[in-house]
Amino acid sequence: GPYIVTEYGGEGYWEADSTKWNVPIEQTSAQKAQFVKDRYPIMQADSAHFMGSYAFYWGSKFESTSTWFSLFEPTGEKTELVDELHLLWRHHYPDNRAPHLTEMRLAGQTAHANIRLRAGQQYTALVEVTDPEGDSLTTRWDVFPEVGFAKVPTDKERTTSVDALPECVIQVRGKQAIIRMPTRPGPYRVCVRV
Repeated sequence: GPYIVTEYGGEGYWEADSTKWNVPIEQTSAQKAQFVKDRYPIMQADSAHFMGSYAFYWGSKFESTSTWFSLFEPTGEKTELVDELHLLWRHHYPDNRAPHLTEMRLAGQTAHANIRLRAGQQYTALVEVTDPEGDSLTTRWDVFPEVGFAKVPTDKERTTSVDALPECVIQVRGKQAIIRMPTRPGPYRVCVRV
């Protein structure tokens, strides 16, 4: 019979790769866009029965992180996934595209390396990012405590935003930042917005 795909987007935290301490690893903006680009044609494969689809639209909402499912920043800036949806639906990219963030490293490592750092020590964070139109870019770095670590978080915990730790971002210079890890040992997320 006919079918509609009612929600799709980037990879959910329940299906994402995890660290050795069971914290899900969030896709970059570019990875979320590619994830949808790869799966969109599969939804449409049965043209006799496929009636349409809905991208999972949360303008900006906290669930696990402030960026996991959000298509837009609280201030309105779009993510790369919005540009990919524009291409899939309209067959061309918008005139001004979001920055293309391909990788972020902390202390020279990516999230999949199960990064373990010393409390209170300083480390360099670096983002690999370009702008399709060559626009100048600015970065904002944040460090957040991990939501619900050491147990399965409740729905309320997973959807209650946590405050950034402003004392952790020591210096920002272009695509690089000096991050001082919190003095209290535990899991933290480093986030960059470009």
